[in-house]
Amino acid sequence: TSGGAQSINILVRLTNTASEAIDSLTISYDLEQYRTGKKAYKTTLYTSPSGTNGSWGAADDAFALEFTNTTAAATGAADEALPISVQKVEGQVLHMAIEAGQSLYLAWHTAASDGTEAGGAPCIALDNVSITAHYKPVTPTDCHAATATPVVTKRLINGQLYIMRDERMYNTLGTIVK
Repeated sequence: TSGGAQSINILVRLTNTASEAIDSLTISYDLEQYRTGKKAYKTTLYTSPSGTNGSWGAADDAFALEFTNTTAAATGAADEALPISVQKVEGQVLHMAIEAGQSLYLAWHTAASDGTEAGGAPCIALDNVSITAHYKPVTPTDCHAATATPVVTKRLINGQLYIMRDERMYNTLGTIVK
């Protein structure tokens, strides 16, 4: 359609189903370009705790990518199954707390870099998305006193976080498991 700037959004809702709060996410993804456009396009990652209007904010610039290779007329690759350009965001940390049972919404927003109408847009795809959750440090409340400095390690077993201390295993509530 004509008459204003146009954009494309790809959205995902992430829900923390664990019993611990998530402290941050490590995010990686590829943006693949399958056709050049008449103007430059930028993809920015936005976050929202609710997904509602007015709740969205742009993530750090480390998550933004721009395709600036343009031609007078939009053209595709010789082999349309292969992208003509790939840009990557690799291992970037998004510091965003997600409490147990709560959600976080992510939106990859692609629009003309100059904010104008989208005519002659490139064909851009999101691929190879990887999102890893990192949990807030947990200290067991049922640890016995020790005279020496205890060695504390964390283990993730079948998706559940356990804390090992003095040859005992605790769950994240501090209860002795083993």
